[in-house]
Amino acid sequence: MEVSVIIITLNEEKNIGGCIESAKWADEIIIVDSGSTDNTVKTAENYGCRIFFRKWTGYADQKRYALS
Repeated sequence: MEVSVIIITLNEEKNIGGCIESAKWADEIIIVDSGSTDNTVKTAENYGCRIFFRKWTGYADQKRYALS
């Protein structure tokens, strides 16, 4: 069984590294970004996360999108 972690982001440059570090045990880390203008996406790329971009439609909707 594989375990994925989903992280919803928007301009989380200061927090994303620690968040990803705490989830490195997972088989994959999925980022759904809503248009960050800081280094959030670049940091996630450096960690090898799977990154998807989607306009903000609400927290639950972003999670559902990531699950699909």
